[in-house]
Amino acid sequence: MSGDLDYLIRARVADMQDYDRLYQKLTNSVSLADVSASFVMEEIKDTTALPL
Repeated sequence: MSGDLDYLIRARVADMQDYDRLYQKLTNSVSLADVSASFVMEEIKDTTALPL
């Protein structure tokens, strides 16, 4: 990785309440200067396997 990110956490949550619980737990346990989030609205492909 390069650029603005120091760490990337990829998490699958059930809903926004579940995300909020994860976010609160993370920000309460680690000193952070900046947090950004991106959300996937629909799943197109859930595997990295290529058909051969």
